[in-house]
Formats: sequence, structure tokens, C-alpha cells
Amino acid sequence: MKPKVEIDLNILKKNIEIIKNEVPGINLLFPVKCCTNNKVLKIINKNNFGYDISNINEYNLIKKYLKGNFVSATGPLSY
Repeated sequence: MKPKVEIDLNILKKNIEIIKNEVPGINLLFPVKCCTNNKVLKIINKNNFGYDISNINEYNLIKKYLKGNFVSATGPLSY
């Protein structure tokens, strides 16, 4: 049986707003490995956060969102 993660998108959005209000100007990096769901990646993109990736597959998932967003490659990637 594969592990399963459930994310309440409304709670995610609320938590992002709390973080942005409490720490203005913060720039977070979202670890793509922990969640590759397109809806989550769109929310991260909408909030202008960056992405932490570790392989080409994760890069391919986020490259459509890379319009000035910061990317941290924590693996043997070279772009």
C-alpha cells in the first residue's frame, strides 16, 4: 500500500496568509518532493514562493511556473 497525503487546500492558503502577515517579505522555498500535486504547486506559485527540487522530474513539474521564482536544487542537478 502506497503512503497517502491529504491536503486541505483552504487550510494551506490560510496558513500561507498567516505566515505572510506575521513575517512580511518572507520568501519561502517549497520542497516539491513532499508534494507534487499541481493544485498545491499553483498555490505556491501564486504566492511567489520558490521551489526546492532534487531531480529532473521535479524540475519538469515546476518549470511552467518559473517566472522569476527562486529555485534551489539540492541534488546533482545542473541547469
